[in-house]
Amino acid sequence: MIARGAVSARAVRRRRATMAMVARSGAMDLEATKARLVAERATHAHQRDVLSRRDRHMSGAANHTVVEIDRALARIDDGTYGQCEWCGQEISEARLEALPSAALCITCQGKQERRT
Repeated sequence: MIARGAVSARAVRRRRATMAMVARSGAMDLEATKARLVAERATHAHQRDVLSRRDRHMSGAANHTVVEIDRALARIDDGTYGQCEWCGQEISEARLEALPSAALCITCQGKQERRT
């Protein structure tokens, strides 16, 4: 069994490396973003599957992330990636680089967080 901390640390290192690579590329490339999302989904799905029964409650976050990534991939396929699901405005490139699965612009995300 792999320790939870080891899985998390490895995932964080992969995510940081991916984010650094995207930041260096400058322009947002949908194919590269899609590949990044697929890689992140695989990482989170693996984390979810590795968790022991005792740690199953932790898998909720991994499941949520996998669902968010699947939704982002669907938005790429249907041509709505980068468009806020609430207001329809364009999500900033900086936000998408930081969180490629973002479905809301920063303004709407703030509104959602204040609601919950």
